[in-house]
Amino acid sequence: MRAMLRLSMLIVERIRASDPSYPIEDWYVPASDSDLHEEGSAIMTRNRTTYHYSSTCRMVPEDDAEGGGVMNNRLRAHGTQILRVADSGVFSWIPGTHLQAGMAMIAERCTDFVLGYA
Repeated sequence: MRAMLRLSMLIVERIRASDPSYPIEDWYVPASDSDLHEEGSAIMTRNRTTYHYSSTCRMVPEDDAEGGGVMNNRLRAHGTQILRVADSGVFSWIPGTHLQAGMAMIAERCTDFVLGYA
């Protein structure tokens, strides 16, 4: 991660040197190359991802052959009566598209379960 941070900073410096008018957001630059604590802190506080996390608490049976699930088909955590999860973690596999439409469906269904409509 530190190597990626340093490479990114090098690329930004080269772009700014070749065209100072190029619109680049200001970057945090650690005070010195030898300050690993400051560099690590910059990575932890400014790092973000573009990935859509999914399938972290899959909705499949506990004894599923591909690995046990965490949620049942009513969005309850196995072994509980009141804990429900209504986020993209319940998908048993990641759809080949954005998660928004599937999440709307999960939210609506969870609402029905909580209110006792289903």
